[in-house]
Amino acid sequence: MKFLIENDYDKKSFISPFKILSKIPDNLHQHFYRGYSDGDGCFYINNHNYQYIISGDFKQEWSLIETLFKKLNIKYTIKYITNKKGNSSLIRITNKNDVDVFGNYIYSEYDNIGLKRKYIKFKEIEHNDVIRILKWSKMDNLFLIENYKKYKVDYCMKKLNRTKNSIYAQVKRLKRKNLF
Repeated sequence: MKFLIENDYDKKSFISPFKILSKIPDNLHQHFYRGYSDGDGCFYINNHNYQYIISGDFKQEWSLIETLFKKLNIKYTIKYITNKKGNSSLIRITNKNDVDVFGNYIYSEYDNIGLKRKYIKFKEIEHNDVIRILKWSKMDNLFLIENYKKYKVDYCMKKLNRTKNSIYAQVKRLKRKNLF
């Protein structure tokens, strides 16, 4: 306990744990991040939307995680949330490729240490193929124009085999062209 306090771990929501990480050999850092993920992280998949999120206090110091994500060339966002339930913040990866990069980093040399359910969820994401259709055909656009307002996004996602973000982006493009 004394070791943790000496290394500012009692202030972990407000100070990034650079100090304690400096005591861990570089080749074991992925184990530290795996533990961090087991405590506050979440791998998420829904309708071909892949995410990894770490939740924290509203005043959470994210610089350690940002440093890792930059080192791994991972795109991320930080969000601050204020509502009736309280204040919080999160750092989030919102694309499959970067979720795969992070998961492969923390689970490299996987040794069954950590929460098995989180490892299994990551493996589920890793083994899913992302459906990427780059161009929208005239038929797809017509279908979207005719059905989006009536049936909403989930129906269009299933019928067009597209992600929610793809549908939203195309609706926005069509609205700019005054086709919606």
